[in-house]
Amino acid sequence: MRHPADPPLCFEFRRPHAGIPLNILGNLLFLGVVCTARTLVLWNWSVARSSAAFAGMFVNLEPLVGTVLGVMILHERLGPFTWVGGGSSWGPRR
Repeated sequence: MRHPADPPLCFEFRRPHAGIPLNILGNLLFLGVVCTARTLVLWNWSVARSSAAFAGMFVNLEPLVGTVLGVMILHERLGPFTWVGGGSSWGPRR
């Protein structure tokens, strides 16, 4: 058992905090590490085979594609904050 004066641990697998089951923590760890690493590797692979300017054009399309797929596949609703955020990022440039 830890002493209250000990520094907090990042990962404590004996009893998860806030009642989160260990399988949920494992899934979050998988999504955070494996899926993020895979997308970064694929992005860097594609930049290495094309120009940075060509690949940079697609950076601005990622939020739009994610939103469209969320609406079409997951039937999500776009709230007012989504429209404000989308309008601020896709609005006119000075």
